[in-house]
Amino acid sequence: MIHSASLSIVAIPGLILLAGVIDDLRSKKIHNKLVLAAFLLAVVSQSVIHGLGALPQAGLAVGAAFFVSLPLVLARALGAGDMKLLMALAPLFLWTDILWMFFYALIWGALLGIIRSMLQGQAGQLVRNTLALTGPNRPDRQSLQSIPFSVALLFGWMTHLSWLQMGGYL
Repeated sequence: MIHSASLSIVAIPGLILLAGVIDDLRSKKIHNKLVLAAFLLAVVSQSVIHGLGALPQAGLAVGAAFFVSLPLVLARALGAGDMKLLMALAPLFLWTDILWMFFYALIWGALLGIIRSMLQGQAGQLVRNTLALTGPNRPDRQSLQSIPFSVALLFGWMTHLSWLQMGGYL
């Protein structure tokens, strides 16, 4: 029998993130219907497993997901679907867990972007775009590399889960 804590920490987030990754890889976007279903699953499961008293903490986690990702969405460095996916996942965690997962996802996103650029023979373009971002002449959207950030979110969650299993944070 699966322990209810394992269900809320591993199975449900894994299902939500895997669905987001599949949707993102297939369509290059995360659909609102998926986000809404994921959010409802997270809130209902959190309420059933931990009671209605867990909802204020879930609200804090959703707020943390929103505020930590909004600047990147406004800067067009992150898609709004990725932000919504993180917010849909948030009710299952503490707000501090969301911050750690997002931090790890940013690291994974950078690593995946570098690897993808190298495999596609665009490492030079990546360096030029990175340098241009610091100057007054920003590169055009067409020359920027992008990755499905949902994959980085999945890896960020898995990294955070691994650190929790090891008994601590970095």
